[in-house]
Amino acid sequence: MIVLLFVASALGLIVASLCRRLAVLRNAGKDAFAQIDVQLRRRYDLIPGLVETARRHMPHERETLQAVIVARNSAVQAERRAAVKPTDATAILQLSVAERALAEALTRLFARSRSYPELRADPGMRVATDELKGLQHELSLSRQAYNDALTVYNTMRRTFPADHFADTFGFVEAPLLAIEKPSDRAPARMSA
Repeated sequence: MIVLLFVASALGLIVASLCRRLAVLRNAGKDAFAQIDVQLRRRYDLIPGLVETARRHMPHERETLQAVIVARNSAVQAERRAAVKPTDATAILQLSVAERALAEALTRLFARSRSYPELRADPGMRVATDELKGLQHELSLSRQAYNDALTVYNTMRRTFPADHFADTFGFVEAPLLAIEKPSDRAPARMSA
């Protein structure tokens, strides 16, 4: 009886220790997403000014400018959903899709802007473009930190003995923030 009690206590301590470790790793992923969240919000705040500057020089590109605003607004909403629960696979997938659409809309805007030398020369546009490039780099680093943190968490929950109880205690697989196309990995560019 004492041996059985000792074994049960040891197993309880092992499970408690593993649950604590899984919780710490999951929280590291959430903290890493918070850094992505900061960068995304900075970028979303920058886009309306960029579009307004472009609008002054590109009055005939209303459709392109509107596409950027629509994509930005969709990305903002997807980011808000993901920020509430950054380990939710559906929210992260929606954010990935929205971010991809925003990157494509910005790429089209910058491609069209090549036909407008006065826009490329506008100091406000240059500053906004430089800030976007810097934010894109920071986002890339933050995304990598998030994916690294969740890879460690996911690996831990799939290894013995955690793999036998992780789901039972609510430690579900956490999604990585993926970029589907290699072109999305590069910052949007505006040629000078």
